Amino acid sequence: MSEPLRRTNGDTLVSTATPAMRMQIDAAMPFLGSTEIVIKGIAHAERHYFVEARDGRVRRMLVAQFEGFLSDNAETYVYPLPDPVDMGGETWGSWVFCYGLGDDPSPETADTLRLVEQHGLELDVELIMARYARILAPEARHEVLVFYTEPLRRLGYTLASVCVDDELRPEHHNLGVELRARARRSFHVASDAAGA
Repeated sequence: MSEPLRRTNGDTLVSTATPAMRMQIDAAMPFLGSTEIVIKGIAHAERHYFVEARDGRVRRMLVAQFEGFLSDNAETYVYPLPDPVDMGGETWGSWVFCYGLGDDPSPETADTLRLVEQHGLELDVELIMARYARILAPEARHEVLVFYTEPLRRLGYTLASVCVDDELRPEHHNLGVELRARARRSFHVASDAAGA
């Protein structure tokens, strides 16, 4: 039996391929578990969850997702990487958006809810997320994503008060800036050379 491509070692997630990298996560967000899902029948995703909870409720969550297209198709990841940031010597795109769990039937959301519930935790319905993505060159058949999520209620807001069409209203721009700062403090990506 072959060794898995990824493993957790304390507060560090180690990936040996696609891509080889090392991600250190804030120790206040312990590892909750890993899952695998197929997305839209064309891609496979491996998801690693790190969660800070109190009194049975999720206070913040980080999901590292390693995704690649299945061998039965020739799809590639082609999309812009806005607001680029350097992490581990590579360029990642970054986004901030907000959403309600009832509004998002995606496989990723369903997977998150299953895992959280399996651990007896509750996740607020209204959330805000900082998302980071890197497309692996040159084939662009794999991507790695980091989702950092917090409940809006803990920040004193509701979806209706700060968001429109899943994006922050312009007058709440600073909320996104502050979220990105907390997200970047919660994890550190080492270069590929240090990953394997």
